[in-house]
Amino acid sequence: MPSVLTAADDGRTLELRAGSEVVIRLPENPSTGFRWEIDTDKAYVTVERQRFEQRSDRVGGGGESSWVLRASTPGVTTVKLMLWRPWEGERAAIQRFVVTLRIAP
Repeated sequence: MPSVLTAADDGRTLELRAGSEVVIRLPENPSTGFRWEIDTDKAYVTVERQRFEQRSDRVGGGGESSWVLRASTPGVTTVKLMLWRPWEGERAAIQRFVVTLRIAP
């Protein structure tokens, strides 16, 4: 079963084995224009799936975005996510999430 990380795990270091999965779940409300963007080193981690689940039936209601990541190569890498409106530039980011992955063979 994969490890599940949430906003509370920001800054955490996670130990895992090559071939294993980790899930990141973060709150998001796309109707505001703010969207999470992920940045990974594809030499160590691949994004297997990304999806958004609506948590409210109300128009403009928020939900949760999730990413399933697979550790592919032993080593240490950082996964970074940024909540932003891309057209406003990186300086307008309102939240960041960073986790370090230590991947064993």
